[in-house]
Amino acid sequence: SSYLGVWDRTWPVSNGTKRLVTSNFSITGVSVSASEISVAYGYTEQVKYYESDGDFNKQDSAFNRTGSYSYSWSSLFGSDYASKPLVLQTARGVTVTGVAAGVDLQLVSATSIAVSQALNAETVTLRAPTINVAAAITAETIDLAASSALSLSASLSGSQAIAIRTPAALTLAQSIAAPDVNVQVGGKLTLNSTITGANVWLDGQTGVAQGLDAARVNATALTLVTGNGMVGDSTRALAIDLAGADASLDLRAVGDVYLREVAGDLRLGAVLAAGKTVTLATASGAIVGSQSGDSAQVRAASVVLNAVGGGIGVSASGSAAAAALRTKTASLQATASAGDLLIANQGSLTLGAVTQTGSSAVLLQSSRDLTLSADLLSQGGPVSLLARGNLSLGA
Repeated sequence: SSYLGVWDRTWPVSNGTKRLVTSNFSITGVSVSASEISVAYGYTEQVKYYESDGDFNKQDSAFNRTGSYSYSWSSLFGSDYASKPLVLQTARGVTVTGVAAGVDLQLVSATSIAVSQALNAETVTLRAPTINVAAAITAETIDLAASSALSLSASLSGSQAIAIRTPAALTLAQSIAAPDVNVQVGGKLTLNSTITGANVWLDGQTGVAQGLDAARVNATALTLVTGNGMVGDSTRALAIDLAGADASLDLRAVGDVYLREVAGDLRLGAVLAAGKTVTLATASGAIVGSQSGDSAQVRAASVVLNAVGGGIGVSASGSAAAAALRTKTASLQATASAGDLLIANQGSLTLGAVTQTGSSAVLLQSSRDLTLSADLLSQGGPVSLLARGNLSLGA
């Protein structure tokens, strides 16, 4: 509580005079460590002296005084401390300098929470308008929810899950790792380090940005969401590394998308950026769909694909049309340095530059009109242009 109340008490003093002290206490701060909880108080006291006959209506003198002190409880931390939850709710700011290993820490503050020394706990749950994590947190689950602003300058490691929520922008300066990672911010989410998890959900309402070249998102299943912003940008694409047989990227953006797979294949679930441009690239792999069916795997106004060290819609065997990457766009450019280049578009399509630098097949198919407006280059493999409507070779 921020207010502890008023305390009246009297003492006899010299010559029979009595003293009445009225104290008003309030909490000014709370500190949690591995051995104790300390609460800092501020107080204001009014001191009155009365005549020796005890008549409190006959005041001799009075004055006010203020001060502060702290009180600590170490007895709360017995031998079984680590097996019990530590739940603390206060209207004042909380500073965390440590907890016993394995504790279930749940802190709620009406003002702020600061983590100033490394924590190793079973679970860590922090709720406050402002949260500042300046030291590493290791736990089974980590849940940080700041209703105003969150500063995260230290690493987070969870053996089960990590959840982060704030309505403001957030820069992830240090690594975050857990099987399940969920980050939701109301502003721009900027990555300056690595995020690693089997299932990773990143939601930056005004964009998801690559802050430093070394930053990476390592995941099996990755979901990217923006409400009104870009993913990456034209100078620095968002770097991801999808791994595993079930690897897949799902993306919903209200802004242009610039994304690069840094190792291996880029496997697409559903990529949606209506009315915008989607630019997808690989450093050493193919660009392929991760799901069968008829739904388009990339939907955007314009699509640019660049597969370095791999093909697009790779057909290892069987029908090339069945293996084709399914798109729904009005404009497409594509480059594949190794492997087939197979694209099936829903709706009319205008092709920009298309390059296949190997000797594999090229298949470009449209469910309506197909227009070739730039050069199509292939080094000896079969080339197929299929349109259910008009086919125009304008290059």
